[in-house]
Amino acid sequence: MKKYFILLIFLLNCYKIIAQDITTLEAATKVGEEVRMVGRVINVVYWNGGAENKSCWFINIDQPFPYNPVVVKILQKNYKKFATILKDIRQENMVKIRITGIITLWKPQDREICPTIELTNITQIRILYN
Repeated sequence: MKKYFILLIFLLNCYKIIAQDITTLEAATKVGEEVRMVGRVINVVYWNGGAENKSCWFINIDQPFPYNPVVVKILQKNYKKFATILKDIRQENMVKIRITGIITLWKPQDREICPTIELTNITQIRILYN
């Protein structure tokens, strides 16, 4: 019986690992959940918030801001981790990427609340060459 229980736990963990790619529109509805979304980069924008902890980079996927379903942001303090991949993304035209992270709600200045993924680790972003 113990062997079956361990096998069940193992299979459940494998199921979590084998995540499905979803669109940015689907991801926007999954607030509080970890998602793996795929889309095409429209542009990468730097926003100077006036302070190190407020300035950030935005990767606009599928639509330009404020029309993109999910905001992908990188705080300036994490920029060095992402500098190379941001450069690669900016050099490509409409490159397809995969973003993994938890959807939270964020309220930019003078805008409505947006579903957001904040990137903190380079493993959360992947360029898809296909």
